[in-house]
Amino acid sequence: MANVTIRRGDKQLGPYTLAQVQQWYKEGRLLPTDMAWEEGAPSWVTLSTFMAGLHPVAAGSAAPPPPPPPPPPSSTTKPPSWASRNKVAAGCLVLVSIPIVLVVIGGIVAGLAGTGPTGGGSHVQSTPSLASRTPIATVNAMTLWRQYDANEVAADNYYRGRVFRITGTVSSIDKDFMDNVVIHLESPNDFMSTAATIDKSGAAAAASLSKGERVSLLCVVKGRIVGSPMLDDCTF
Repeated sequence: MANVTIRRGDKQLGPYTLAQVQQWYKEGRLLPTDMAWEEGAPSWVTLSTFMAGLHPVAAGSAAPPPPPPPPPPSSTTKPPSWASRNKVAAGCLVLVSIPIVLVVIGGIVAGLAGTGPTGGGSHVQSTPSLASRTPIATVNAMTLWRQYDANEVAADNYYRGRVFRITGTVSSIDKDFMDNVVIHLESPNDFMSTAATIDKSGAAAAASLSKGERVSLLCVVKGRIVGSPMLDDCTF
């Protein structure tokens, strides 16, 4: 029975079955910081709390309640129940972030190793200068996502480390933990988009974008992390 609703940002998805939610959470498609509401529960809780079985359930609710309001700015004391939940969510977020950071650092080190005169890597290529890049081809972000989802090894062999013109529809405009501008392009999966990190020269152009707008970006494909194709050094 589909009875679990998921909320991420301003998107509300579902309802899904408990089995679907458990599987997607295990695969990393659902994040610990996503909000969850189970039919019959009085309020939303973080997905990490929901999966830990700490969410309260009360019979009689028929529709999801509104998302929890932000805490008062002047409050200095939190109820113990919310404090413990926040600690669980923060801990899970750190655990999820660590592998991503390690993968990014590993990619940077591998890229540096392959640019020297004795670099032995047959696959890693140095990134062309922004002014002289010529794309191999033009690829739609949906097509890129589906090819990586079908066979990541084959997709890496063709795309990784090479320059492509990527077209797609903007799903969000964000910043990463390094304060870089990241444009997320729509994909067939609600939880895993194609992430394009924008070169600093394109920050002003990114600031003028809106969700749902079509874009064309010149990017270096960096592979896939946690189910999402990653694009780097992107320019308009």
